[in-house]
Amino acid sequence: MLDRADYGDAASYARAMFAGGFDVQDRWGRQRYALGDDDLSQALAASVPAPVQRPVHVSEYLTAKEFWKRYHSVAVANFTGSVLSWMLTVSWGSVGLSGGAAWSAHKAFMELMRKWRQERDLPEAWVWVRENGRKLGDHSHILMSLERWHEADCLAWATRAVKTVTGTAPLTKAQGQPIQTVHLSRGNVRRHSDVQAQWQLFQYVSKGLNPDEPTPIWDRNKGNILAANLINRPCEQAGLVMGQRSGSSRALSARRGAEVARHPGWPITLTADGRPFYDDRYLAAGRVERDLAALQVRW
Repeated sequence: MLDRADYGDAASYARAMFAGGFDVQDRWGRQRYALGDDDLSQALAASVPAPVQRPVHVSEYLTAKEFWKRYHSVAVANFTGSVLSWMLTVSWGSVGLSGGAAWSAHKAFMELMRKWRQERDLPEAWVWVRENGRKLGDHSHILMSLERWHEADCLAWATRAVKTVTGTAPLTKAQGQPIQTVHLSRGNVRRHSDVQAQWQLFQYVSKGLNPDEPTPIWDRNKGNILAANLINRPCEQAGLVMGQRSGSSRALSARRGAEVARHPGWPITLTADGRPFYDDRYLAAGRVERDLAALQVRW
């Protein structure tokens, strides 16, 4: 029997295999054909619908539904021992990107960040929100857990990563530029108030809510609350964004959040009037569970 080495190109080999009664499959087991100018090829081409590219989502506001997803992600991070008290901001607009190009760069950047954290054995704990403002243009805010000894390493890595995904050198403070492409900061509160810093930053990146949007109260069968009452700061217009506006790491996904929330030690999510809590209840509850588990192992 003839094999691939007996044919000058892959298309000739595929057509010969098909003519001989053999199916040509790709590595996922899907049937594939090498199309030429013959009647069979034309018939196959006509019978398969052309793929239609899905339109890119465009939004002007962070929705209340997105807000609750991100809030729940932060709560799950706390319950499992991570506090998202650092914010990495990347200005895609400062390197000339906006719209779909900025969305593509953001996705590539987040994949590089996942690998960077994995190499350093850092927890998969982060949430992100995208905005489009006058100063920074299209930009991403990423809340993450980070130890101080990783601060310089993270900033240096992020600067390199931006150049990798955009092909353009980022603007830096050392160059005397009015805008920094990459900025890493911690919440502006006391040194040991990591949880306060986290919730301060979370409310800052949630400022793009539509204040007049009524939303059902999370985990309640009845009642609504205006999005403006979900955060303890004024809402602001966060600009037009193409692509997904917010997201979180896989370990803090909605599915993972549902699993954690079923735990008997999971705290009540809301105040009596339907507002979210911005305190250490999730962190404290998770710490109790870990301490109890450690005692059971010792016993």
